Amino acid sequence: MDRVQAWGQRHRAVLSDVGVAIFLAAATLQIERANQTGHGTAVTSLAVAAVFLRRRWPYPTLAVVTAGALASVIVQPMSGGLLLALGVVMFSVPRQPIAYAAGVSILIFGTGLVVDASGWWKIQSLAAFTWIFGGAGIGDGVRSRRAYLAEVTERARQAEQTREEEARRRVMDERLRIARELHDVVAHHIAVISVQAGAAGHVLRQQPEQVWPVLGNIREAADTVLREIHSVIGVLRDPDEAGSTEPTPASTGCPS
Repeated sequence: MDRVQAWGQRHRAVLSDVGVAIFLAAATLQIERANQTGHGTAVTSLAVAAVFLRRRWPYPTLAVVTAGALASVIVQPMSGGLLLALGVVMFSVPRQPIAYAAGVSILIFGTGLVVDASGWWKIQSLAAFTWIFGGAGIGDGVRSRRAYLAEVTERARQAEQTREEEARRRVMDERLRIARELHDVVAHHIAVISVQAGAAGHVLRQQPEQVWPVLGNIREAADTVLREIHSVIGVLRDPDEAGSTEPTPASTGCPS
């Protein structure tokens, strides 16, 4: 089931075009048979081809279908199937579709007035062009909605990325602060150990029996350093390293 849905998502445009083409072919054949024009096959073929070509070449497709519609106006009666095809093609015009719809409608209506003024000067003739404007308007609305959703999604992604970067920056700043404090503590106690070690050497030469308190101070300072390191080292570790307390090979001093 998931594979079918994934396949449908990848081929959604093709499936949509197939559905529109079937509807348009059936409607065009019925209209042409009702008008008894004798051009049903040619008109249907042009309408179906326009459905599949409109996404890749919207403007050339619009020009060809408009030319076919003008030809049908001249030979009379106008092809209702090509009028439907114009509405479908208008849906895919990416820029200024309303202007193109107005231009095509004026061109067809003006040609109709020249050919048969009495037949075209009716409110029904103007109402027929609502399909062309409807396709243009719906297509423009769909593209605007898609652009809006894409913009909202991109802004959300950028905001999430900014929050993640800010969180990482704060973590790094906190680790740097802790590292500095640890450095100060360790440096202080190492200095104490160094002084005590020097004093131990002097006492050992002069008063050997007094060296044990000095060595105790050295050990206490070393233990303090170890406690300070142990208390903060977990904060400086990466989350992936938090569960491991094994020393690294380099720190064991063992030969490889």
